[in-house]
Amino acid sequence: MKRIGRNFIIPLWVTKAKEKRKTIKPLTGFTLIELLVVIAIIGILAGIVLVALGGARDRAKDAKIMVNMHQIRNTAELIFSGDGDYGTVRCGGFDPDSNIVALCNDISDQGSTVSINRSSGNLKYCAEVQLNSGEWWCVDYKLRSAQYDNNPICSSFGRVHTCE
Repeated sequence: MKRIGRNFIIPLWVTKAKEKRKTIKPLTGFTLIELLVVIAIIGILAGIVLVALGGARDRAKDAKIMVNMHQIRNTAELIFSGDGDYGTVRCGGFDPDSNIVALCNDISDQGSTVSINRSSGNLKYCAEVQLNSGEWWCVDYKLRSAQYDNNPICSSFGRVHTCE
């Protein structure tokens, strides 16, 4: 009990209830405009991130194409060491090597097409592909593997050129 004045006594629970009412703050929330502004900002940021990821996706595809070209070169050398020529190093046609065909198909899945050119005696080869970035990647029988700004032109009039 709490005494107020000389003769008036107020029960303690009544005073605590009054204190609680004083401490309760009115409920406030976000306005519709504030929510719309936040949603718009999130949308803009999401758009920026998606554009940045598009470039990363193309670079990842180019990296996979380059790895597949290295594998074509390695597989071609295994074929040469077993057969003595590069006769089955091709993406299609008569009796191609199944590993080379699988690598060519994987490069095709990445959005490019590999071109493999062999000499008339099947003792030389050169493979080239245009990357998604617009540059070119070339591998050849001399174990070269390089990137070029322009098409390295592996064959011209039946003659096989190396990647130079």
